[in-house]
Amino acid sequence: MTEERKTPKKAAPYIPFKTFTSFIERLHNTAVPPIIDGSVLQTMSGSMKSQLMSALRFMNLIDGAGTVNDKLRKLVTSYKTDSWKESLSEVIADSYNEVIGNVDLESGTAQQLNEAFRLRGGVDGQMLEKAVRFYLAAHTECGLSLSPHFTAKHARKYTPRKKAKKKAHKTKEEAENDETDFDIGFDESIQAKFRIPIPGKPDGIIVLPNDISRGDWKMVKTMLDAYVDHLTSDEENT
Repeated sequence: MTEERKTPKKAAPYIPFKTFTSFIERLHNTAVPPIIDGSVLQTMSGSMKSQLMSALRFMNLIDGAGTVNDKLRKLVTSYKTDSWKESLSEVIADSYNEVIGNVDLESGTAQQLNEAFRLRGGVDGQMLEKAVRFYLAAHTECGLSLSPHFTAKHARKYTPRKKAKKKAHKTKEEAENDETDFDIGFDESIQAKFRIPIPGKPDGIIVLPNDISRGDWKMVKTMLDAYVDHLTSDEENT
């Protein structure tokens, strides 16, 4: 009999694990506030703020109102110390207990792990892949052994596409669905990617590190402006 999907109260985290540890590091280097709110996360985008808050609630580091508890304080205090791995292991084990269920973490398969997240983790599709990746990255950070069959690459089912005649320009929907060239060399744990729609032409693609600063972005914009000026000047001279 097929196991029925349960709707959890909180979805498993699907942010890049690096974003989570960077947040912990920032609190470690400054101070742990009594509540995590928008002002504490003002350097993040709106969607990333929401995802991080959801992750903190899932791991029981804050309550529904954002109030910080001792678990988060302990985790932040242990960062970059000998007790960091132990503190993080406790948080991960406690928060994922219901999601993992009876999956054998030493010898289970990727499909079993993915099904556990789909049925009990409140995620599916791309979010499922990201959630599994976060979980595996957390275990790697803790130095814990996991089944050699677990891999985030298997989280998304692959369906071969039929070959078709090439078009001069792809529709917006086709461009969004075709991620083959977009994902080459891309590591979601440390990078963010954006599609820039250009009317009548293929989309532009920008890949940036998650920890980019405003100074870095000013430099990137300057370089982009110079490159586009060079391209357009070549067109004008032909």
